[in-house]
Amino acid sequence: MTAWRARVDFVRSGVWLLGLFSLGLGACAAPAPPAVSAPTSAPEATASPPATPVPTASSSEPPVGEPPSPATLTSATPLTTPPAIPPAATTTAPPTAPSPAQPPTSGATPSTAAGAPAPAAPSLGPALATLRRYYAELNGRKFEAAHYFAPNVKQYITMKHPTERALDHYIRDVFPKQFESYEFLFDESTLHDEGGNAFTYSERCRYYVVAAKEFRMILAQVRVEFDPEGKIIDFRHARILARETTPEQH
Repeated sequence: MTAWRARVDFVRSGVWLLGLFSLGLGACAAPAPPAVSAPTSAPEATASPPATPVPTASSSEPPVGEPPSPATLTSATPLTTPPAIPPAATTTAPPTAPSPAQPPTSGATPSTAAGAPAPAAPSLGPALATLRRYYAELNGRKFEAAHYFAPNVKQYITMKHPTERALDHYIRDVFPKQFESYEFLFDESTLHDEGGNAFTYSERCRYYVVAAKEFRMILAQVRVEFDPEGKIIDFRHARILARETTPEQH
């Protein structure tokens, strides 16, 4: 009897411990209520820079610094491509082919400056230069026989074999007393090569004849012959082509 009672007490004590243990486990599993803290004063607001917006998946523009995706380009407003500007047209002049040298026309004389006489042929060069100087100095009263005449002269007008001294004396001293206001004109356009260093041309002269007291105008054909150096060895009036006489008026 005592042993049975002791067993019953043991069982009771075990059930009571088991109950306590179950209560402890339940208490541990139940959540603790939140702790209520005393309100604290809000901190003073401070100025801060605006936050940089973060692009979202619904944004149609790509992030800064990243190339756009094909989907973004498709959904965005289509870009307008400016028309291509054609290059400026350049005009290139076609190359000019050099013109072939044209042979001189037979009988043509090269022209010179306007109003100037055409140059004489090479064979007329020395003769033309001598005659130009002769007429220029004769009309300018600066006659110098050695400038135009050779040392040995066959004839000058009516003088036979005159020396340079005799020619200077006649033109400087005698001729002005016989003929006043004289002028002699050389018609270069009529200069003609007769061959053998001989030439003919037309000479126009006008002067006042002191002895006859009349004015005369003479058109004569002159024949002149030169030595190899271009100096005159023969000078004469081959013929008189025209003559006009005007008496002095009182």
